[in-house]
Amino acid sequence: MQGCNRRSALKMGVTAVIAFSGCGWFEDDEGVPPVVPTAEALPTAQVESLELRLKVGDRFPLRKTVTQELHQASAIGPAISHTQLELLLTLTVEEVLPDRKRLGVRYNRVKYSQDLAGDKFEIDSSRLDQDPPSAALPYLGLVDNGFSFWIGRDNQIIEPVGFPEFLERCVRAVPQAERKEVLKRFAQSTADEGVANFVDDSIGLLPYEVDGKSQGTNVAEGDTWTRERRLMQPMPLYLNNRYTLRSLTPKLAEIDILGKVTPAATPKDADDGVVQASMKSTPDVMVRGGNAFGTCTIDRATGLPLESKVERYLEMNVRLPNGLAFEQRKRTVTTIQAFPQQPAAVSQKDAVSEKESGTAQ
Repeated sequence: MQGCNRRSALKMGVTAVIAFSGCGWFEDDEGVPPVVPTAEALPTAQVESLELRLKVGDRFPLRKTVTQELHQASAIGPAISHTQLELLLTLTVEEVLPDRKRLGVRYNRVKYSQDLAGDKFEIDSSRLDQDPPSAALPYLGLVDNGFSFWIGRDNQIIEPVGFPEFLERCVRAVPQAERKEVLKRFAQSTADEGVANFVDDSIGLLPYEVDGKSQGTNVAEGDTWTRERRLMQPMPLYLNNRYTLRSLTPKLAEIDILGKVTPAATPKDADDGVVQASMKSTPDVMVRGGNAFGTCTIDRATGLPLESKVERYLEMNVRLPNGLAFEQRKRTVTTIQAFPQQPAAVSQKDAVSEKESGTAQ
């Protein structure tokens, strides 16, 4: 019986975290004056604009895949859990104003699989011969469903539009008695922060300038810019991403991504959370730190990503309501592929050919 209780606690911790959906110097030799190159000798990097170029009515099919792997130690040994979510969706430009743009998201197909401490299931919205559990129904509810969101001049979310209604439609197939709890869990992984994450992995990594902040959209190879965000849900943390423009051609821009994750809570806040954990009905999760790295290929005709892959690693402490505590390591891989439906846009085949050509050189 004791082993059964431990396994139940282990599964509870896994489910909670999965659901809450990275110097050098030089010294001159003594007595030898440094060589100062003349202006003529310095190479001049080509400065060009890298920004969103969207028109009302533009439509962009996307494929987004999120794979998560969670490792945790416990009294009954190590456990590894997996989830994978694949979304086929369409991004539509609905309105363009001088200081903002409204984009619409509509989901076309969903595939999801999970193995959380032995709790397994798979769903595919294109299949009719399946009997999904209640926890899977919100994912199927994404199909033919969607919402809109406004982004500002810094390519960040200003506000979502119709998001509560979107969530309600996601759970309309869930039995009424379970709907409130299922909606609560689903909303924790897909609410405003989830929308922001969608943008961060695509539009949000472009350079920008608003009120003198950042360097503007005119960039050259080797330029870097950063973005910082603070998240309070599902756990308090700071995200600091550094972007480097690795290459720039008339059709494509390739960006390297390097990120760092730090806890937003102070040590005192963390202690208070531990003290009060026994009074909670959900696990207390605290991020110790983490990092992220990846690459993104931008279509310069639109400013949207053709290909993006970002890996994120988190180190966390978890304390269950019954007092059981353990450590977790979480790895998340997010990939995005876009297929712009515009004559001026670069196709996937062109993008691959150009990258192969650059590699061959």
